[in-house]
Formats: sequence, C-alpha cells, structure tokens
Amino acid sequence: MQPTIRTALPLTAALCTLALAGCSAGGAGGTVTVTQTVTVTAPADGQAAPEPTPGAADGAPSALPDPCALLTREDASTLAGLRLGDGDAAGPAGTRTACTYSAPTTGPTGQVSVFVGDGAKKQMDIDIELGHEFTPLTGVGDEATIEDGYGFVRKGDTWVSINVVLLDDETQAKKTAKRLAAALGTVAARLP
Repeated sequence: MQPTIRTALPLTAALCTLALAGCSAGGAGGTVTVTQTVTVTAPADGQAAPEPTPGAADGAPSALPDPCALLTREDASTLAGLRLGDGDAAGPAGTRTACTYSAPTTGPTGQVSVFVGDGAKKQMDIDIELGHEFTPLTGVGDEATIEDGYGFVRKGDTWVSINVVLLDDETQAKKTAKRLAAALGTVAARLP
C-alpha cells in the first residue's frame, strides 16, 4: 500500500500547484495598463484650432435641456394640486435627464416626474406597443399626446415626458388630465 501513497502524494501536490497557479492568473487584482494617444494639430495660419462643440463631430448627442427648468417646482405643484418638494435631478453618468418632485411624507401622496431625451420617447413607444389609449393635443410643440397619468411632447428632435402619480378618483383624474395638458404646453414653450 505504501507505493500507492508515494505515487499519490506527489501527484496531488502537482495538481494543487496547477490549480492555485490557474486561480491567480489574470484575476481582478491584476494590473491593467491603458495607453491613449492624442494627436494635436494646429491650423496652417498659426491660430489655435477651435474647441469642438460637444456632440458636433464626435457623434455624441448635444446637451439636453434641464428637466427641472422645463417644469419647475411651482409648475409641478400646480399639476399635482399639491405642494411638492424641490426637484431631485438624476440621470445616467451624471446627466440631468430626469427630475422628480415628491409630496412630503406627512401629507397626501403625489409625485411628478419629468424625463428629457430618448428615454421619454421610449416610454411612449412602449405604451403604444402595450395598447394604451392616447389623446393627441393640437398646438402643443411639434407633437404632443396624453394618456392616463402620462404626457409626451416633442419639439424638434427633443422629447419630454411628464408622469403624474396621484391617488385620484375618476372626477379628479379628468381635472388632472387638463392640468397635464397645460403642463405640456408650458414645457413645449420652454424647449429650445
């Protein structure tokens, strides 16, 4: 039996060494080096080259309007029929593509959210696919429509959506829809 143990021990040690070596190769603790090359050219006349505008040549989207400026706290409070708190701006990678106004936790429930850009259009597209009923609005931006609790407006290439969440009965919901249409008109007038 001893020859088997003598053979198994070195074989087991070799397998453990290989396994440990495999676990330590290229893990999260490894060092990664990134090299970036930048070429700067100056015009032949000796003047400095103009700074590129964001989104002009690099294919990035141009800056979107601030959603908290498009629909202010006062506008959102009028829409909700409640006193709402300050806007909470958010968005991916530090952008400001959303703004949410919420009612204080000590009173009636309500919230108004504003979204600017492709996400606003995507919200509408999803609701269309789901078969939601829309009411088109005339004379508001280049295109505008509302549905239950949501409104959408486009001016040029910029889309904005407004979502209002309230605990309404049917009578109040109709009043909220009228205020939502008015809020879309306000936003459309503020869009560039």
